Amino acid sequence: MQISHDEIREIIKNVASSVDVAKIDPNTKLREYGVDSLDFFDIVLQLQEKLGREISDEEVDELRTLNSIQSFFLKDSN
Repeated sequence: MQISHDEIREIIKNVASSVDVAKIDPNTKLREYGVDSLDFFDIVLQLQEKLGREISDEEVDELRTLNSIQSFFLKDSN
């Protein structure tokens, strides 16, 4: 399963409309852009739905930046 930075940004924009997704650096933690824990939970739910894969509580800790989200789903497809 692959997902692009643009697809991740679109999900973030849908969940946290106050976040300027164009300014998100791929290596910076999403919380530094104002993504709170409730928004993050919704982002995880949308990622699960979009990619058809359950994300365990332990795996959620890996999903903190655009790059880590992308890498997580990329390694999952190998």
